[in-house]
Amino acid sequence: TLTSSSINFLGVTGSQGVFSSELGPIASASPDAQMVVGFCQSLVCLKGGDMVGDPLEMAAFRAAGWTLGKENKPQPPKSLRASGGCQVARKLHFNSTVKRMSVICVNQKGRALVLTKGAPEAVRGLLAEVPGEFDRVHQELVCLGARVLALAYRELPSSLRMFSSLPREEVESELRFCGFICFSSSVKPDSRSSLLALARSSHRLMMITGDNPYTACYVANQLRMSKVDRTLILSRRGEKWLWVSPDMSASLSADTLRELEELGGKFNLCVTGEGMAHCSSVFGSDQWVRNVRIFARMSPKHKEQVITALNRSCYT
Repeated sequence: TLTSSSINFLGVTGSQGVFSSELGPIASASPDAQMVVGFCQSLVCLKGGDMVGDPLEMAAFRAAGWTLGKENKPQPPKSLRASGGCQVARKLHFNSTVKRMSVICVNQKGRALVLTKGAPEAVRGLLAEVPGEFDRVHQELVCLGARVLALAYRELPSSLRMFSSLPREEVESELRFCGFICFSSSVKPDSRSSLLALARSSHRLMMITGDNPYTACYVANQLRMSKVDRTLILSRRGEKWLWVSPDMSASLSADTLRELEELGGKFNLCVTGEGMAHCSSVFGSDQWVRNVRIFARMSPKHKEQVITALNRSCYT
């Protein structure tokens, strides 16, 4: 990988109805957002006391002041203990298809909460109401290279308290947004020199990642993956697909393979997993993949499809 496995917690924003790209400590977030951070995770404490699990979850968990007790039960900081003890009654694990994780927690008074975190675009579609500044703030954060997760929750009505048998789609619906949480991951010290050596040996550099396209483009620019310093991301705009710059200053189309090749000579092109199907449909062959520099928001299946397409086009 190009970036370090060490994750740094940057802060939270969008909490308590205040939407801006200014970040603050987790203590400044709403209690519901702090509950998502504390309970919606899969961390495990080993016998020696070491905590293991996803680096993003560990960074957030520690920054929030939570600890793991017996049987890995999350223990909140003192500031949250007055809200009543909670226990995780059901856990809906993260997977690369849905791009989110949820838990159902029940407190001592019988209040059942759904706590969800995940990719902003995945959580957005589950919200009962999308805040007006959601998209703008999200884009500002990812354009700065931050890794961003959206936090959301809802209280389960009494009619749905048989939650052990509820389908995931019903559990994760009508959610209320309660904040963005942001992280950074620095580029490995030897990444730039390694890529430079590959470029000098006449290799074309490409990136395939599960990260957000804006974050991926930020890293690619940091590493100077090509002599071109301008980037376009294939984005859906209504019924159309356009190649859009991260700052929205440019919006171009390419309906033929030749037009795509011309764009690829002037810009670093970025395609998401969703955009792959569009490209395959429009360009009719695997040749289009050779013009793309960055493949972002790629699931394991998407990554396999990229490599297969490169092989078919005699490029690897």
